[in-house]
Amino acid sequence: MPDSPWRVRRIAIVALATAALIYAFCAGFRTIGDFDFGWQISAGRYLAQHHQMPRADVLALTQPGTEWLYPPFGGLILYLVFAAGGYAALSWLLAAAAVLTISLLLRRPGMATCLAAILAVPSVVFRENPRAELFTTVLFAVYLALLWSYFRTGRRRLWLLPAVMILWVNLHPGFISGLALLSGYVVLETCELPFRERRAAALERLRKAVPWLLAAVVATLLNPWGIRVYAGIIRQNRSVKELGDFIGEWSRPNLSYAAVHQMFRWRDPESSFWWLLAFSVIAIAVGIRRKHLGAAVLLAGASALSVQYLRFQGLFACMAVVLGGAVLDEIEFRGWQRASTSTVPNLNPLRSIVAIGCALLVLCTGIRCADLVTNRHYIEAGEVVLFGPGEATWFPERAAKFIEDNHLAGNMFNDYNLGGFLEWRLPQHKAYVDSRAIPFGIDRLVQQRTLLRTPLDSPQWAQAAAQNNVNFAVVSLDRYTGLGKVPLQDDCRSRSWRTVYLDETAAVFLRNTTENTALIQKFGIDCATMQLPPPDYTRGTTYRARGNAYNFFANAGSVFYVLARDRDAEQFLLQAAAIEPHDANLHLTLAQLYQAEGQLQEAEREYKSSVAERPTDLAWYLLGILYGKQQRYAEAIAALEHSAGISYQAADRYRVIGQIQNTMGNPTAALESLDRAEHAGSHGSVDDRRIFASQLAAARARSWELLHDLNRAIEEQSRAADLMPDDPNRWAALASLYREQGNSQKAQQAQARADSLVRAPVSR
Repeated sequence: MPDSPWRVRRIAIVALATAALIYAFCAGFRTIGDFDFGWQISAGRYLAQHHQMPRADVLALTQPGTEWLYPPFGGLILYLVFAAGGYAALSWLLAAAAVLTISLLLRRPGMATCLAAILAVPSVVFRENPRAELFTTVLFAVYLALLWSYFRTGRRRLWLLPAVMILWVNLHPGFISGLALLSGYVVLETCELPFRERRAAALERLRKAVPWLLAAVVATLLNPWGIRVYAGIIRQNRSVKELGDFIGEWSRPNLSYAAVHQMFRWRDPESSFWWLLAFSVIAIAVGIRRKHLGAAVLLAGASALSVQYLRFQGLFACMAVVLGGAVLDEIEFRGWQRASTSTVPNLNPLRSIVAIGCALLVLCTGIRCADLVTNRHYIEAGEVVLFGPGEATWFPERAAKFIEDNHLAGNMFNDYNLGGFLEWRLPQHKAYVDSRAIPFGIDRLVQQRTLLRTPLDSPQWAQAAAQNNVNFAVVSLDRYTGLGKVPLQDDCRSRSWRTVYLDETAAVFLRNTTENTALIQKFGIDCATMQLPPPDYTRGTTYRARGNAYNFFANAGSVFYVLARDRDAEQFLLQAAAIEPHDANLHLTLAQLYQAEGQLQEAEREYKSSVAERPTDLAWYLLGILYGKQQRYAEAIAALEHSAGISYQAADRYRVIGQIQNTMGNPTAALESLDRAEHAGSHGSVDDRRIFASQLAAARARSWELLHDLNRAIEEQSRAADLMPDDPNRWAALASLYREQGNSQKAQQAQARADSLVRAPVSR
């Protein structure tokens, strides 16, 4: 048939587009477990119940009355959806948003656009969580589809731009990305002007569009704060740098050779981002060659932002599908035109190639969907959610019910991740902090994190509790959201506070006062003997029940491990492994357990299993440390090199390598590794960077000592001591170097400083 090539193409497009939409549904349909969900829906509840805007903070204990510029109508929609159908309705909302977004990106698609849409699903869904940003991702796709369609066809529906913007500015601060798209459209048309044959059409489109573009800009003022809404945007942007240590979405993707390795783990949805980035690079090159300069410029800018901050990956994915897909669709379309008009009569090879390629892509997408439905992906990737409707099990529902049923009085302390959920679940109590960047600021968040990591019997806790009338503390014990951030063993032994509730997701500590005596006597827990029975939702044979059971056993085993109840920990972790044996994180926990018990062969086996399942920075690092303790230095350095190659903390990994090389008696190589550590740069707070610099200087001092250059060794050790003046070990090492040099006076001074610090309290 004459249209046979086109029929093959149409079938391929329908198959790929359908696969993309099914994939979007499966990826979007998941339980509700986002950190920001709680405070956003709480703000929506406040608006619904009080019929007024929360212009100052009304949720947190520690920042009363602080101005808060945040559109609450996104939270209001979440609240109304929840009121209509609970957590299940919110799960369906996420699935619908994912399908709608991909549908908007697939208007008049070619095969390249369909391919990009499949690759884009994980990045789009990554930014469509149960919070107001969900609306930004959808409305960004609406804006992009409108502007690109107008640019390509000149047909006018631009009146929708200001109408949509009125909604957007009242739903989420991400409306600013809509303004960026308006500017991007102007760039598109401006890039047409150098080409004479396209100049007149571009100017005409611009002339018609400008009034609607200006109207959309003016529409941003139609919000409860007017122009002051931009003050909130400015504050947010200023906070990004200092709060990046708290807010993971403002971190950057790890650009290293590990990304290349991840690209070829085709069942891992995270690999799609790197393939989509490669797709975009090809589209940029083709766009420049074929004089689609505007599309190339915008796609290059979006690509750069996506590798700068994780937060922009969803918006980049939308741009890649629409702009990159359109550029490459043009080549694909012309290829089919040439094939259909070719004098070569046999088109079977072309049809076969397309059919096989399409079938393989649909098959791979189907396997990914199956991984989502069976929860294989969520478990292996360490996600806090599972497939299907409802509430995620990491939310401490049972702990909240305990607080509610027993009417715990006074103010509450909580960790960063739990704040929003507790504000939502316990409206009678205000959270100490939640996961908002504003209104807390870096000082308050650092203070909260420091308290969380400090034992409850410390003077810092006594002071904070007195200042804020804190009567009980709630901390997350979920292995991904909180367990490693709290000294659980010390807190369980506290005399000033008592453990009154503990399960595999959270612990509640009550202040040991006369008023609380009855509650402590009734509910006091001995962490050394308490049991963790499986909750009801772990029973059954469905994929959801198995996923819940897996999370329970893995979390409970991790809690017992932290409590040094090794036999119980091993029992629960092995029960989790019987449900899902391919979770790299589970093997990692088992390895640490065996290492703590001195079972080094078993520990090595589990570390290697973890690396085989998912080669993470932490698994390689801990394996390297294990080898180092066994004096298997060459293997230790090899493992740490792997860790450094994929780590956000590469500087620390190179520092450890340098220390091992010093131990091996190879100071020249050690200095090279320490230089690599300095070049990689340390991250974290100012205090963390100071400590790292001190550690680096001390390691260099040891290298120069081994090279018999005592002057440089003393110079570096002096720097190490100055950076950590409260550490007696730094001064003792400096005293030793002075003695080795023969400078007894300075040796005595440094040793006296070290001795005084040993007797005095150490600040860190």
